[in-house]
Amino acid sequence: MDKFNDYLTGLIEADGSIVCPKKDRFPSGKLTYPSIELCFHSKDFPWWPKSNKL
Repeated sequence: MDKFNDYLTGLIEADGSIVCPKKDRFPSGKLTYPSIELCFHSKDFPWWPKSNKL
């Protein structure tokens, strides 16, 4: 699990970003939420669905 945590931390620090909306709501009134966006090579894509189960 430690290697996974290191890998995930590396993705966020190097190839990811934390998105914090500037407003609490869209013009439609719908709430906005912060999110984490990750970018990774397509060869790593098979790993991604497995990570959601952890």
